Amino acid sequence: MLLSRTAAALVLICATSVFTQTAVAGSTFTPTGSMATAHVYTAATLLSNGQVLIAGGRNNNGVISGAELYNPANGTFAPTGDLLVARYAATATLLPNGQVLVAGGFDSADHVLDSCELYSPASGIFSSIGSLISGRAFATATMLNNGRVLLAGGFGKFGTTLATGEIYDPSTSNFAPTGNMPTATAYASATLLANGEVLIAGGSLSGVNLVQAQRYNSISNTFTATGTMTAGRRQTVASLLPNGKVLIAGGFGNDNIPLASTELFDPASGAFVASNDMITARQNATATLSGGQVLIVGGGSGAGYISGAERYDPATGKFASNGNLKTARWLSTATLLPNGKVLIATGVGSDGYLNSAEIYDPAGDTLLSDGFDG
Repeated sequence: MLLSRTAAALVLICATSVFTQTAVAGSTFTPTGSMATAHVYTAATLLSNGQVLIAGGRNNNGVISGAELYNPANGTFAPTGDLLVARYAATATLLPNGQVLVAGGFDSADHVLDSCELYSPASGIFSSIGSLISGRAFATATMLNNGRVLLAGGFGKFGTTLATGEIYDPSTSNFAPTGNMPTATAYASATLLANGEVLIAGGSLSGVNLVQAQRYNSISNTFTATGTMTAGRRQTVASLLPNGKVLIAGGFGNDNIPLASTELFDPASGAFVASNDMITARQNATATLSGGQVLIVGGGSGAGYISGAERYDPATGKFASNGNLKTARWLSTATLLPNGKVLIATGVGSDGYLNSAEIYDPAGDTLLSDGFDG
């Protein structure tokens, strides 16, 4: 069941058309080093030393245990220690001590994992740290202000969608349960709000893309329902804006067609309000807060992989075209680097799984006109 779900997702965007936005002048994306392995459903984590850990994933050859480090100083990837368990659709979270918690995901037989590992940048080694209370894949993981990690929702064993959450405490290396979510969800977005609460929005339950949203309070260790989104959506992007609101954009709608619509969540009122549409409808894109604006890159339309990027300006509430990826890609990762640039890596393109990566440099921003390359 879980394998068929993954296969269906990969088949959905199988056309080789590429949607682009044509530059008037200049370019904001440039190639950087290539990874040793092409893959998707991987985890990318910015380390305290400024390097980026790329771990796990899957490709045509199966599920991956390998991991690599990207060094912004020389623009290259280098191998590091392997995961103890090959996994994809896991979560990866940087802890206050500089280590990375890798939790759950699917194994090579598409079974949901409850095992967890810690990566130490000092040694380059992954070590086992025990198990989740509930195995979960396509869950959310959020670093809380108290240094603990909230893991919520996702697919559990036997294909169930989970309403459970749990807290990882780095000081004890133990997992403890939270109160249940009002609505079980997988493929949801999670955003740490300015007040320390976590917004869990949308996702999917029993084939229905959800309009429900819920908030986690670390003091009470409970979830409560909050406002209803303007559209049911899963596999969206969600970004905390400088004004404290959350932009939620794109994703799959209930007809399983990618959405261009966006909305804003206001923590003060607990309400969602429709905002301006993106230039391009897209799902499984990436979103990165860059210079106070939100950079949205890649993803899938209903008919191809998207190379075009766009930026959302909270001051105007509008989107503007923002250059083209060198390689159109879906299911990629995006990591904001300490120098203000963004590393975009992995994914699927018209030639299959990608091992390429590229750098977005905000210094090269330019206005663009829209177009289509089919």
